[in-house]
Amino acid sequence: MSYRIEPEPQASCPEPQNSDQGTRTGYQERVETVGIGTRAQTDLHRALVAWAAGDTGRIEVEMDGSVIDAVRGETLIEVQTSSLGAIRPKLERLVEEHPVRLVHPRSARKWLRCYAAEGDEILWERRSPKKESYLDAFGELVYIPKLLKHPNFELELVLVERRELRCNDGQGSWRRKGISIVGQELVQVLESRRFASPNDLASLLPPTLDDPFSVSALAKAAGIRNRLAGRMAYTLYKAGALERVGKRGKAYLYGRVDET
Repeated sequence: MSYRIEPEPQASCPEPQNSDQGTRTGYQERVETVGIGTRAQTDLHRALVAWAAGDTGRIEVEMDGSVIDAVRGETLIEVQTSSLGAIRPKLERLVEEHPVRLVHPRSARKWLRCYAAEGDEILWERRSPKKESYLDAFGELVYIPKLLKHPNFELELVLVERRELRCNDGQGSWRRKGISIVGQELVQVLESRRFASPNDLASLLPPTLDDPFSVSALAKAAGIRNRLAGRMAYTLYKAGALERVGKRGKAYLYGRVDET
C-alpha cells in the first residue's frame, strides 16, 4: 500500500528550511518539542517520520536527553535518510533501555526537478535512471553490524519514490554545471520490510546462492557490484548470520548460520 504526498507548486528555488511539507503530512501539529530537530530536517525526513508514526504515534519526543523522531507504543523510531554511521552512537545508547526501530529508505524511483534561480519556472524534470533495491542498504548497514543483533533493535527498510529538487543558481558542483541540490521530497512509499534479527536480514541473500560462497559468487547471483557484495557479506558475518568456513585462494568462503 503506497503512501503518497501531493507536491505543491514551488514559488521559487525551494529551500528545505522554508518548506511546508511537514504540515501537509500532519507533522508540525504533532511535534512535541520545539528546537533544532524540526529545523534540521528535510522534507523527505519529515514525511517519512509522519509515515512511520502512523495515525497514533507521537512525533519528536524528548526522551533520555535525546529527541526521538517518533514513538509508537513502547517502540522508539528513528528515521535516517543518510549515513547510518552518524546515528550509531544514539542508537547504541537507546537500545540499552528501549525497543528501537530504525527506518532507512532507498530510492527505487527518483525524479530530478530543476528550477530557475528566480521565480517559479521549472526548467526541466526527468526520471533518474538509477534504481535502488533493499540490497543497496548494505552500503550503510556495514556501519552498524553489532546493532543488527541486539534484541532491542529492529530495522525497517523502505523503498521510496522521491524527488530531488535542484536550482540553476551557478553555486553547485561543476559536475552538475553549477546546479545546486536544494531539497528532497517524498513522492510515495512503495513498500517496506522489517528485519528483527540478522537471520531475517540474511533472507535477502539470493535463494539460488549455495553455501559455501565467495563475495564474487554473491555479486553474480545478486546482480550487484563486488564492492556492495563485499559489504553485504561482511555485515552479515559481523552480525552473526554468516560464518567464514574457509578460503578459495585469497577469497573467504561464507556459509549461513542457522538461528538458534
